[in-house]
Amino acid sequence: MRVLFFGAGAFGTLYAAKLCGAGHDVSVLARGARLAAIRRDGLRVRDRATGREQRAHPTLVTTVANRAKYDLVIVLVRSAQVDEALRQIATDHTGDVLVMVNEARGYDPWRGLLGARLMVGFGGAMAAFDDCGVLQYKLAPRAIQPTVIGEPDGRTTDRVLRVAGALRGAGFPVQVRQDMEAWQRTHAAWIVPFMLVSAAAARKPQSRIDAQRVRTWVRATRESLLAVRASGTALTPLPFRALLVLPGALTASALRVALRSASFRAQIAASGALSTQEGLALAADLQALSAQPLPHLAALAAAVTD
Repeated sequence: MRVLFFGAGAFGTLYAAKLCGAGHDVSVLARGARLAAIRRDGLRVRDRATGREQRAHPTLVTTVANRAKYDLVIVLVRSAQVDEALRQIATDHTGDVLVMVNEARGYDPWRGLLGARLMVGFGGAMAAFDDCGVLQYKLAPRAIQPTVIGEPDGRTTDRVLRVAGALRGAGFPVQVRQDMEAWQRTHAAWIVPFMLVSAAAARKPQSRIDAQRVRTWVRATRESLLAVRASGTALTPLPFRALLVLPGALTASALRVALRSASFRAQIAASGALSTQEGLALAADLQALSAQPLPHLAALAAAVTD
């Protein structure tokens, strides 16, 4: 496949490098310091589990327009940047577009820009750059969170299966879903409280996430999931529904145990500084879904902005 990655952050770097390694014709759109770094060093990614480092040298571009058409443009940017990115892509590219970002609003704004060209998905990895500019990553197990992709209208099409096959060939566990909008809203309801807690922790790196913050985290997750369900969206995958029936004290206890793990604390630290604007924007989107205030989610947001 001839693929353009719009976005050269952590996920853009990971997916571009691995598709390069699988033999695809990959271009990456980058600008400024990131463009200079890739031009100098290529894309460097290291698997945390094995220590294996991979280096890729994609074609570098600064615009979407190209004389030869891409088979696919994959958008991996911050959620607040998506609409502007899609406006650029809609002008200069006539083929398929796979948008792989956090989303809670629903797909109507993207459909308005791309029409039938739109596909949607989300990555299944933890990834962050180290001090040397190498992307350290860990792929999530398929049973926990594979890379998910699908059509906005739930069909299973040849193009989705073709993209899924290319990603699997590059080493990613992949699941094709027929309920991507519900999946993404549920995922947002779960991940946004985590993002806000991480962002608040990044503001005060020496402070602990205390018992009160954990309780607020649990309550914010629960009220966000309830808001998604009240909007008429089914919660999916099914295990997320358990968070609505498990006693909050039990969930909070499990979180406190998890916070003893160095790897979990490292994940929070890695997410923190990058989570602020996206977490706040997604929190606002979740509030817009709800007919009722979300006070615990608002409290987590206030800890980031105060």
